[in-house]
Amino acid sequence: MTPEFYYMISDSLANLSHGEQDLLVKFCRELPPWGTVVNLGAGNGCSAAAILSSRPDLTLFSVDAQKESHPLGSLDGEMVSLKRCGLVPTDRLHQIHHNSQDWHLPDNIKADIVFVDACHDEIAVRADFANWVPQLKAGGVLMFHDWETTGGFLLDLVKDLPLIALERLIRVFRV
Repeated sequence: MTPEFYYMISDSLANLSHGEQDLLVKFCRELPPWGTVVNLGAGNGCSAAAILSSRPDLTLFSVDAQKESHPLGSLDGEMVSLKRCGLVPTDRLHQIHHNSQDWHLPDNIKADIVFVDACHDEIAVRADFANWVPQLKAGGVLMFHDWETTGGFLLDLVKDLPLIALERLIRVFRV
């Protein structure tokens, strides 16, 4: 899929910039075969479209507490966008209607990438960090979107993790 195809979601909904989508695609393409990506916060499908279009072998778990349509995004909104892009139906997408702070991957699966873009308040982000860092593979990638909107508390959370990339509102760390 060409970038212009998944850019149409970001152009119409303004959730992720083209550069942010490109960064997400870049890290997905660098994963070993049959990688697993977790997307916390379905939004309106910008991140899921970038992930699913990056490679045909990736599995995506998209976790959101909001199922029905909502201005800030939802699993239903994500699905509408993915259908517009021709990325569903697929057995590579697992939409999880659950709170991201306490949902766990099946026991035999660890994530290669966790993209954090769910609730942005301090308590929620700290809980996502505590829940998802242990679910990443060694050397996995932890990506935070809307970095600047969360305040300085994120600096404390990631102080021991190497920053490996940044683009606009995304910061990427190696775990």
